[in-house]
Amino acid sequence: NHEFYLRDKAAAIRLAGRQRLVHCTYRDFAHHFFAAAEPTRRIVVSFVTPTSFKVDSSYQIFPSVFHLFQSLVNRWNACAGDFNLERPGLAEDLAAYTRISDYRLRLAPFSIEGNRIPAFVGELTLTLAGAEPLTRLACMLLAYAEVCGIGIKTALGMGGVTVQAKPKGAAILVHLLPQAL
Repeated sequence: NHEFYLRDKAAAIRLAGRQRLVHCTYRDFAHHFFAAAEPTRRIVVSFVTPTSFKVDSSYQIFPSVFHLFQSLVNRWNACAGDFNLERPGLAEDLAAYTRISDYRLRLAPFSIEGNRIPAFVGELTLTLAGAEPLTRLACMLLAYAEVCGIGIKTALGMGGVTVQAKPKGAAILVHLLPQAL
């Protein structure tokens, strides 16, 4: 166990354990999901740090499926280089075949330099329908969220998530780390 002291915040942070990350390319990351035997259809996204989306100059404190996928597609395309997903309407298509089937969310404002950003934490269960390739793509992007985060201000610690397939315990990600990150 390692401990770090944040002088400015007068707080100690203790790392509970280590996790092995595998270095891979975006192409390898995608192959993991498109080569799997059968895509996952129910996924639990746990928002472990406050998450929010900015829509039309205001903060959205409840996640919409569209904004979730829009955030992930944009993050993927920003880092994936030649292996991007730049297809018009992709986030809309993913959202059209995904529904929120359960949620346990609560408000959790995030403070930055005295400003409070409305945000949420908790769990969201998504049910994926539609064609298998679209479901595989949704699973890939949701797993990628563990690496890049979801929503606004992820570089400051917002939008941290863990993702698991239903039933609980069946991980859809083998903790792959894309080389660009």
